[in-house]
Amino acid sequence: MTALFDVFWRSYPVKRNKGDARKAWLQIKADSMVEMLIADIKNRVHQDEQWQRGFIPYPATYLRNERWEDELVSRYTQAEPRTNEQWEQYGKENGMHAKPGETFQHYIGRLKAIA
Repeated sequence: MTALFDVFWRSYPVKRNKGDARKAWLQIKADSMVEMLIADIKNRVHQDEQWQRGFIPYPATYLRNERWEDELVSRYTQAEPRTNEQWEQYGKENGMHAKPGETFQHYIGRLKAIA
């Protein structure tokens, strides 16, 4: 079979139904998307609250249902309003800081733009 499927399989955090996952891989012709898929998986592992809580679809489901197109579920994008402390923490986690002379509201606006 395809070596690129093996790269995908090694990067996927849930190792279930490998044969079914391989069939899904071939059905959707995923070889051309392997880099994008791996980047999405890494992003979801680190950023998606559902994945972090263990709600990770089986690999075949991820592939067949084009789950890379799903919206990321982040603790920062689920509910408004957020406290100033939550926004400050979000900024720290994403390497953003208020610029010299920038108002706090403008800084939060920049954070909201990337959240």
